[in-house]
Amino acid sequence: MSLWDSSLATGNPGFDQVHEATLGRMEEVLEAIADEDATRTEQLLGELAAEVSRHFDEEEAEAGAGYLTKEHREGHRLFVAELERLRDAFSRRGLGRRCPSG
Repeated sequence: MSLWDSSLATGNPGFDQVHEATLGRMEEVLEAIADEDATRTEQLLGELAAEVSRHFDEEEAEAGAGYLTKEHREGHRLFVAELERLRDAFSRRGLGRRCPSG
């Protein structure tokens, strides 16, 4: 499975390379979850969070005026917030399955 496709390209080869690698890291997280490997999942989620944070900071610092729209910056913020929500949920529940209530 590949999460990257050319429709996600920004036109900036450096940014696109990082975006593709980030999606590759997300695929690794999904594989670790599917393998029920909690240790690897936790490690990969931490690496993903660090990579994303570093890249977004670099992208926002290096991008020329007008490159990053308000919506693009908001997308960064939402992505980081969701990733942190997922990491928090993982730290509380691990890979445990939710039992149906009732």
